[in-house]
Amino acid sequence: MDDELQIEEIYRKSPLLAFSVSTVVQLQSLQRMRSEIEAALSRQEPGPDLLKAYDFFWFWTLGAYEIVRTMDENRCCFSSLLAEKTNALKLRLAIIRMPFAKQQLVKHPTLGKRPIRGENSIADVRDKSLVFEIDGETFDSRSLMSEVAEFFAGIKREDVLSERSTLRANEKARHQAEAAGR
Repeated sequence: MDDELQIEEIYRKSPLLAFSVSTVVQLQSLQRMRSEIEAALSRQEPGPDLLKAYDFFWFWTLGAYEIVRTMDENRCCFSSLLAEKTNALKLRLAIIRMPFAKQQLVKHPTLGKRPIRGENSIADVRDKSLVFEIDGETFDSRSLMSEVAEFFAGIKREDVLSERSTLRANEKARHQAEAAGR
């Protein structure tokens, strides 16, 4: 197999490599964190492991949001369908991320920024999962982690149109051209 075919096979197996190695490394960290959370919640009597699961889910939420946000900011690197799915997932993750990261709810169209009043607290622990209720919406940690994992598993090589660094180089060249034209 020649080099070009080998490289394409690597990209086929891990399509996001064609976008960013950093994104793939961060995604692998997210997967390891998910395993830790699920292991802690699977204990017969989670006890102290419940706090560990909560702590790790907090970080998992922040990490998942940042990976998806980065992809959304670089949507021109992806197929239009993947860009749409990325944006939808980012908006969904933002609802649970905001209480964890900023201790406020997602900005309301008429009420503006609103402080949290316990919304990042666990509402329930059931089916070996942390359950949160935020602004009337219920989030189950296992379901959300599965949803995110399925999103990433569904990315195909043809969904990744260009690498992130290429986008940056194009932006830099455009800004330089604009500055020269002034």
